[in-house]
Amino acid sequence: MDFKVIYYITLVCPSLEASVEKIQEYIQHGAKALQIDMPSRDPIYETPFVKEMMARALEEYHGYDKFMDTLSAVRSENKDVDIHLVLYPDVIENIGFERFVRYFLDTGFSSLMLVSNDIELRASLREAGIRLLSSVSKDMTDHEVSMAVKAQKNDVIALNYKLHSQSSRKDCPTYADKIHFLRNKGVRAKIYAVEGIATKEMMQEVCDAGADGALVGNVLMRLWNEQDKLWALFRQFQSVGGAKQGQEMT
Repeated sequence: MDFKVIYYITLVCPSLEASVEKIQEYIQHGAKALQIDMPSRDPIYETPFVKEMMARALEEYHGYDKFMDTLSAVRSENKDVDIHLVLYPDVIENIGFERFVRYFLDTGFSSLMLVSNDIELRASLREAGIRLLSSVSKDMTDHEVSMAVKAQKNDVIALNYKLHSQSSRKDCPTYADKIHFLRNKGVRAKIYAVEGIATKEMMQEVCDAGADGALVGNVLMRLWNEQDKLWALFRQFQSVGGAKQGQEMT
């Protein structure tokens, strides 16, 4: 089993053009999977900086056609790279549900992380054929575990890493324990570590714990103006996945 790394990029920070440039640079440096968002009018979980950039982009482009066309071009030009979307519900609402579904499926995105617990919307997207990436918190609530058990083999469960040591499940003190717990409950979906992975050592920990992969958040984006540090950390993240793949091949 390969250990896969997905790198997150906010599409309009600091601008659409800068983000597209970085997307191509990530790919040129070996990225095989990216998670990309579109700006939301209600990005409640984002930092003030990201909220400001999203608001500015929506004022500049007046709708979602430009963002959709941009991501379609990225997908078309990089067919061997997995492209995952992360969206707030208002983005889908503004695009239109039926149009969004056709766009997602026709473009060939790998999965969608919906930043919402809207059960009805999630069910509608799944029924339309969209593969959802679902989050499991540090506490692995009964509801989250039940959802994870019901997920299909090729679905993705994003298990919180940043706060896992503060979990209320005292029978699962380590990250490996949490993965074993989910597997023993019958979870067949791929399990990716999410949030807080900032060093090679952290990446190695989740890899050794049995995770199928990891989602790297904005730790790299914060280094976009420090090229040497950016690509040094990027190479460290890549080396973990490469080492695991090499072990599997031997």
